[in-house]
Amino acid sequence: MPEAVTPSAPAHHVRIRRTKRWLRFMPRRTEFHRYPLVGRFASLARSRAYLWTFRSSPVRRAFYFGSVLSLLPLMGVQLPVGFFLSLLSRCNFMILGALQFITNPFTALPIYGGTFLLGRNLLERFGLDLSAARLPTGWQDQGLGELFGDRTLGSALGQALLCLAVGGVISGLILGAFLDAGYLLGVRSGPSTSGTERRSASGSTGGSRPPV
Repeated sequence: MPEAVTPSAPAHHVRIRRTKRWLRFMPRRTEFHRYPLVGRFASLARSRAYLWTFRSSPVRRAFYFGSVLSLLPLMGVQLPVGFFLSLLSRCNFMILGALQFITNPFTALPIYGGTFLLGRNLLERFGLDLSAARLPTGWQDQGLGELFGDRTLGSALGQALLCLAVGGVISGLILGAFLDAGYLLGVRSGPSTSGTERRSASGSTGGSRPPV
């Protein structure tokens, strides 16, 4: 009698439980009404299953939209913006919201500095004149003077925000692609073969009709 094949589907549920533990500090479906600003839309959020599901499409969309949003100069309003972005893009709000903590008071200076320089270099390569785009003078006090020189924001706020936005979008898409690739590798190395194993197991135990 052939040995029974144990399906690997439980490993998939273990990964989901582990992911939910990592996201336990994010707004949950049952406690959504307790959170400021977005809590006013608790009934709307609870009625949208795609905000809480861990199916492939909502999760993968959350990687890209969440990564881009986290690197844009929107620190402080990212979660409310992320909630409405999740509604529009039909992606997992827990993952998108968790990604917003990439940019925080401790990481904002190097992240925004990097996205500024990336955006400025890309725009100048396309022939745009951004000579007025500057960074805040206070950044020199944070040990970034050698990197940014004596630049001041001055009246070039629009150009500086443009550089930050372009750099944030490009960096966010790259980060989202890395997260998506890691997710796909994890899925394919896990329960992707469980269906084949279950079919072979059912066939070996007499699942198909014997020939007449």
